[in-house]
Amino acid sequence: NTFDWTALGAAVRNGRVRRFGNLAAEVTALETAGVVPLLGTGALRLTGADRLEFLHGQVSNEVKRLGPGEGRAALMLNVRGHALALVRVYRREDDLFVAAEGGAGAQVEAQLRAHIIFDQVELHNL
Repeated sequence: NTFDWTALGAAVRNGRVRRFGNLAAEVTALETAGVVPLLGTGALRLTGADRLEFLHGQVSNEVKRLGPGEGRAALMLNVRGHALALVRVYRREDDLFVAAEGGAGAQVEAQLRAHIIFDQVELHNL
C-alpha cells in the first residue's frame, strides 16, 4: 500500500511528492503520514524499559529527560568519546526514533547493537 498524497493536496510525479499547494496542506500531510523518509538517513527504533538510559549513555546530548513528542540532535560517540555520526532522537510514547544522518545508519546500528548486553532494549532497523 502506498499513501495517497494527492488527497492531501500534493503534486505527485513519478511516485514522488514534488510540492504542496500551501503550508497548511504540508503540515496536515506530516501529521497524517507521520514519517518522511530523507535520502541518506538511516532510521532506527528503540523499544524496551531501558531505552532512554541506554541511548543516553551512547550519545552526547541529554536523552533521559525527553518527554513524549520531544526530540533533539546528538552525536553518536565511540568508547573514547569521538563523534561517529550525527543523529536526531525523537521520543514517542512507547519508543525512541533515531535518525542517523549522512549515510551513517549502518554504523550507528552496529554501534548500538554492540553495546546492548544486559539492557532491556530492542533495536529495530526501519
